[in-house]
Parts: sequence; structure tokens; C-alpha cells
Amino acid sequence: MATKSTGVNQKDNGYWEYRFVMVVDGKQINKQKSTDAFGNKLKTNKEAIEAREAVQVQGRYKKIVQELSTKRKKRSGMHRSPTLFYQSVHSFV
Repeated sequence: MATKSTGVNQKDNGYWEYRFVMVVDGKQINKQKSTDAFGNKLKTNKEAIEAREAVQVQGRYKKIVQELSTKRKKRSGMHRSPTLFYQSVHSFV
């Protein structure tokens, strides 16, 4: 399952930490964490790798949701509102 240890280091106190990069508004932000999603310290290399992968998957999911929401906003702006349609139809009567 988790065999690659890129971005995972052991700290001096024996716990493990991982590094990852987030892109927010076109800017790269480097993050370093030593806890999992529940706030527990990472005691093994495998735990650190799995936590890092979980953060990466979560980041991809957020990016996809954000892209879909911007597409919906663009598409919804093309339609006329019902009140404007009602007013334009009944102004000819």
C-alpha cells in the first residue's frame, strides 16, 4: 500500500512528520505536519505516509469541488431570472 516515503522525515524526538505543498490562489504554500487528521502524533513511518496521502487526496477533492462550483456560477449567470421574464411577457398585454 504505502511504500514511498518522499516528504516523510523522522524528528529528533522519535515521532514522524510529513511535508506537502498547497496551491492557494496561484501561490505555493509549504506545510509541515506531525499529526494525523484526528490530532494524534505520528509514531511510525507508515502512519506518516498514510496521513500525507490522505491530505493530498483531500486537497484534490477540494480543488475538484471548487472547479465545479465556479462552472455552476458561470452557467447560472446566462439564464434570466423568472421575475424579469414575467415582467417582460406581461408588459405587452
